[in-house]
Amino acid sequence: MVRSLFKQRQSTSAEPCINYLLDNNFGSNSRARKPGREGTYHGESSKWMRLLAEEPYLTDLSSVLVKEIERTTPSLVSFTSSVVDQYPWERISGVTLQNEASGERVCITKLYSLISGFVGNLSINILMGKTLLDVYPNVLPDISAFNSKFNAMLLGIQRWIPFPGLVNAYLARRRLLVCLTVQNAIFSQIENGQEPEAVWRDLDDVSAAVQARMRTRIKNGYSVEYAAAEDLSLLWAVTVRANALIFWNLVHILADPKLHAEVLAEIGPYAKLKPSNSATFGLPEPPQVSLDIDKLIGSCPLLMCTQRETSRLYSTPYTYRKVTSNINLTESDEDASFNSREAQTYHLSEGDYVVIPHSLRNRIPLYNSSPDSFDPRRHLIKSTEADDLEDKKGLQHVVDEDEQDCSEGWDDPASVCWKLEQRKVIGTLAAILVTWDIKPAGGEDWQVPNRRSGSLIDEPKDIQVMLKMKS
Repeated sequence: MVRSLFKQRQSTSAEPCINYLLDNNFGSNSRARKPGREGTYHGESSKWMRLLAEEPYLTDLSSVLVKEIERTTPSLVSFTSSVVDQYPWERISGVTLQNEASGERVCITKLYSLISGFVGNLSINILMGKTLLDVYPNVLPDISAFNSKFNAMLLGIQRWIPFPGLVNAYLARRRLLVCLTVQNAIFSQIENGQEPEAVWRDLDDVSAAVQARMRTRIKNGYSVEYAAAEDLSLLWAVTVRANALIFWNLVHILADPKLHAEVLAEIGPYAKLKPSNSATFGLPEPPQVSLDIDKLIGSCPLLMCTQRETSRLYSTPYTYRKVTSNINLTESDEDASFNSREAQTYHLSEGDYVVIPHSLRNRIPLYNSSPDSFDPRRHLIKSTEADDLEDKKGLQHVVDEDEQDCSEGWDDPASVCWKLEQRKVIGTLAAILVTWDIKPAGGEDWQVPNRRSGSLIDEPKDIQVMLKMKS
C-alpha cells in the first residue's frame, strides 16, 4: 500500500508537514515564510537542502569529509589525562588512562559519547566551518538535549507543561538558535563588505553548499532568525542519525568475531593504517589512515550490508504527507495474504493526512525473517552471472529500489542527505576498525546495549570500553 501511495505523490504534499516541523521543532514561525519565494524549505521545491545531494557540492563535501576522517581518526583519543589538552569529544565522554602490564597505555571511555562527539564535530566542521564550535563549544551537547525531547515538541507539548526534561530541551534549542542566528548575521555582514568581530573573521571554511544557500536567503530577504531555524534542522539531520548508526554498526561488528574478521579482510585493500615517519618536537606523529571511499562503497558488499542492516534494525523514519486531491490506495496481494483477507481499498480525501512509520515494515516477519536479529547477510545473494566474473563472483550486495523507497522517509532532511551520510558512516566505520582495538571495559564479553526510542533512530545506552591503537 505504501508503494501505491508512492505512485501518487502528485496527489500529496509534504509542505504543510514540513512547515509544522519547522515551527514546532526548529523554532520558526509562519510569518517568516512566503510561499513561492526561492530558497525556502518547501517540500519538493526545497533547493537549499538538495544542494547537499547534488553536484558539484556533493563531490566537494565528500572529498573534504574523507580527508577529515583520515586526518582525525588516529586522534579519536589523545592519551592525555589533562582535560585542557583533550579533544572536545573526549571531554564529554569521560576518558581516563590506564597502563597495562605490558606498559602499553589504554583509554577507558564511554563509547557512544565518544563516537557522537567525534562524528558530530566532524559533521559540523565540514558544513558550518570550525569557527562555530570554537565560539559555541556546547553545540553538540545542546543538540543532544534538544533531540532527547524532539518527539514531545513534535506533539506540540509546551515548555510549561510538567514533562521531564522538556524545559532543558527548549532551552537547548534556544541556545542553538542564538548561535546560528549570530553566524548568519555575521555572514551577511561579510557579504555586505562590513568587518565582523575578530572571532568571526574566518568563515572561509564554511562549505560551498551552505554558503550558497546563505546567499540565496540573503538575496531573497529572509531574516537571520528564519535562517537559523533552517540551519538547526540541517545540523540535527546530519548529526543525530549518523552518530547512532555508526555506534550500532560498530558494536554489532565487534560483538561478532567471525563478522569482524570478514569485514576487516574485505576492507583491507581500501582502508589502511600507515605508520608515520615524521616527528614533531622529537615526538613521533600518529599513524595515518588511507581510505578509498568509492571502493569501500562499491567493492565491500558485507560492510555495506552491515550498514543497511543497522539502518533496518534501528532507524525510525517517518513520512508525513497531506492529501491534496482524492486518492484510492489498494493493498498488495502480499499484504492481504499476510492478514488472511482479500485486498482492501482505502479512500483518502483532500485534506487528510498520511503518516507512514517505515520502521514497521522493517520489523515484521513478512519482509524480514527473524526481524529482531542482526543479520547483514540477509541482504546478500550469490551471483550467478558469468560475465565479468572478476567483479561479480561471490557474495553481492542487493538493493531493491522499491524496498529502499519503502524503508526510508521521503522528505525529511536525513533522507535527502543520505548520499553524504553513507560516505560518512562507511568511511568512519572503516577508519575506526583499522585504527583502533576496542574491547569492553573489565574484560567482559561484548553485549549489544539496550535501546531507547529516538526521533530518527533508536539511541543506545552508553557502554564503557577500552581503546588502544593498533600497531
